[in-house]
Amino acid sequence: MHRRCGGRRRWTIAAIGPAVMAAVFLSGCEQGGGGGLAIVQYAVKEADRVGSDAGALSSAVEMAAARGARLVVTPETALYRYAPYEQNGVTMADLAASYNEMVGRFSGLADRLDICLVIGLREPAGEAAVHNTAVFFGPDGSVLGTHRKAVPSKEEQSYTVAGGGATVFDSPVGRVGLAICKDVLNPSLRAAYGAAGIDLFVLIAADPDGRSLSPITEVCAAAECVGVMANQQIQAGNSAYVKATGKIEYFGGGEKIRLRPLP
Repeated sequence: MHRRCGGRRRWTIAAIGPAVMAAVFLSGCEQGGGGGLAIVQYAVKEADRVGSDAGALSSAVEMAAARGARLVVTPETALYRYAPYEQNGVTMADLAASYNEMVGRFSGLADRLDICLVIGLREPAGEAAVHNTAVFFGPDGSVLGTHRKAVPSKEEQSYTVAGGGATVFDSPVGRVGLAICKDVLNPSLRAAYGAAGIDLFVLIAADPDGRSLSPITEVCAAAECVGVMANQQIQAGNSAYVKATGKIEYFGGGEKIRLRPLP
């Protein structure tokens, strides 16, 4: 049964597991009839390990599902530091070694909660390199779409292997275009997504301020589709919801989960 949020309330979620991390805060929940879209803005707690953040993010996903979300979108690389490649003897390739484990964990979570789920992971790409990868799980835990970031940032370029073009696929919440952060700054990729006949454009990010990714509005206006940007809480944060007209609603800073209508 889907539950509705009652007014502006503040909820706190503690991480699950032996290392209890800082809380994730939810505020300003909204939901349309028939199910909702949850946008998670999350800050990485432990830069040199994966498990504690996986527990905290799982808790956030569970809370979003309890509030009626049918699709939960989490940020780019939400379990890892963004840079440098090596810190305290731990490399990005070391962190990426948990890729299969994390795919299994979040696949099982999507299946148990009967939701669609987007998670940003580091994926092995050879001995010392990684992909920056977004995985879209269906409500039975199956992987419906995988996108490897096509436009790595300057910080990533020395260790991140770029992916290919636009990633578009069908899902229980409509035809989805899936991209990562600076992909949306590439005019060719924007045009490809805009012409792909999508119902929903999902952009996950780890940017100091999501306003720098404002070309997401061009994609949504061209495709006449709803868009969502789930950004890490880095400095300003500013995850966003985009209407099919291209009008964008930014969410500001702080760890939070916001619910909005699905298309």
